[in-house]
Amino acid sequence: MQARKLSLLVVMVVVVMVMVAAMTSVHAYTLTTVLGVSRDEKSFYVKLGQNQGIEEEGIEATFTNDNVSVVARAMKVSENYSQWRLLEPSAKFPFKKDQMIIFNFALEKVWMFDPENYSAYVAGLEAVEAQRRAQELSGLRETYRHMASVRSFWERDISTSISEAKSQEITSREGTDLELLYHRSLGGGFYLGPGFRYQTVITRSAAIDVPSTRYFLLLSFKYFFVPAPAMENLFLSLGSYYGIGLSRTRLVSEATTGVGQIFPVANIGLEYYIRGGWGVHIEGGYEALSLRERFNDGEVQDTSEISYRFGAGLSIFF
Repeated sequence: MQARKLSLLVVMVVVVMVMVAAMTSVHAYTLTTVLGVSRDEKSFYVKLGQNQGIEEEGIEATFTNDNVSVVARAMKVSENYSQWRLLEPSAKFPFKKDQMIIFNFALEKVWMFDPENYSAYVAGLEAVEAQRRAQELSGLRETYRHMASVRSFWERDISTSISEAKSQEITSREGTDLELLYHRSLGGGFYLGPGFRYQTVITRSAAIDVPSTRYFLLLSFKYFFVPAPAMENLFLSLGSYYGIGLSRTRLVSEATTGVGQIFPVANIGLEYYIRGGWGVHIEGGYEALSLRERFNDGEVQDTSEISYRFGAGLSIFF
């Protein structure tokens, strides 16, 4: 009877040890992304650092996928990133930038796993990563409460009318804009904030090209849609703004100065979220602008412009 109890106790201990070993093994593996590979394909970067348990330089680990496994040594370690170099001098890093691989502290080979279980394990990790990424992107509009951006535009007139000129005298008008914008989240994908525009414009006529310089303060509004699953990094946005500012137009013998306003405006854009709060965007739209400028002799000139514009820029969410 005692021998049977002892045997049962030994079996239970063995089962518990196997379960603990299995749990330890599972938690030793981490899915990560290759951030970059050196030209000689001997070293590489991953988004794993001290916060993920890689405490110091010099430790060795295994990087695997379904088909191949390599062992590397940590060369540089920061809080969230690390640089590794292959231990085998003749080997080359078999993975590409942005490829997802398995990181493991144990120096094991991929063929030590049962292929069926390994594939299922990798699929499970990828599903978890995909869910985490989807939550990150869906929550981007709420996670980041502020957005700052710089952007440049090229614009051309659809129509231009000047009170002191005949319409047939004006052949075209085009210009370039530089804008600095800050937006604060209002929740639900809506952003509102101030901005500044510096604009240079050339109005062409049959007789002369007339340059203008304009400065506007802006109140900008944006709405970001939740990205589609197939384009998880790409956000569609709609926007508008109101602008008020100063204008200076240089003529042959004198210059006019005045005030102007921009409204109405309609913009549509695409924002590509890179990660870490950074994004790049392209944007196009329509705007109407009105100016009232005064000559030195007191004569007033009114200008109305309708134009389309296209541009690109860089944003940071924080």
